[in-house]
Amino acid sequence: MPIFAAAMNLMDDPIQWVMRALGRKTGVEPVDYTGASDLVNALRDPATEAAAVSRMHKLHYGAFYNKTSRNGISWMAERELLKKGKGWGGAVFGRPVKGLSIGISHLKSVGPWVPLTAFGSAYMAPKGSKLSHFVGGAASVIGFGVGDLIGTALAGPLAGFALGLLGDKAGNAIGTGLQDFSQIARQRRVVDMGGKYEDTQLAFTMRQRAAQEMGSSVMNARRYLGSEALLMHQ
Repeated sequence: MPIFAAAMNLMDDPIQWVMRALGRKTGVEPVDYTGASDLVNALRDPATEAAAVSRMHKLHYGAFYNKTSRNGISWMAERELLKKGKGWGGAVFGRPVKGLSIGISHLKSVGPWVPLTAFGSAYMAPKGSKLSHFVGGAASVIGFGVGDLIGTALAGPLAGFALGLLGDKAGNAIGTGLQDFSQIARQRRVVDMGGKYEDTQLAFTMRQRAAQEMGSSVMNARRYLGSEALLMHQ
């Protein structure tokens, strides 16, 4: 899929950011340009393509380019740049392609947090709710990433952050719903006998036999009812 391939094109960006912060240059030095048409012409010239692509990465259109070359969807970024020039990304600002590119970068950046949050939530959860916390932890991070992607594509990073918070809540709700469902299913197998008694097929068979014996003898009835009373008051 083109969008998935475009998202993978930004995989080395975090490393480049760190290297630049440490004073080491990575990748190709971006080309200088005086206008959008000059930059687009540089992109279509094999001699300056790599440097022009580096500039497009700096302009936050990197999801629509390979590391040092154009690809099949690069024309979308170039057409938007020619029509709208530099500015805020997002559909409401007339730059949906730029907003989508930024959103894809954000979505990729939260990827490593999915397993970390899932396993961390499951580890901290009490016994009996680890699965729901695992699912809820993963879903909350994925929900934030997807919400941020949609919001950023529509109205820029601030809207993406706000919609990401809603996605996070939706993900947590999935985990809560799974835990509630699990508790309901567990309670259907629990007889109200006091404590945390869990019903089993063996116990069910023993109750049937006791009921039969109670009907045949008053002494048996007293013995079984007395035993049940003790269980009810544990």
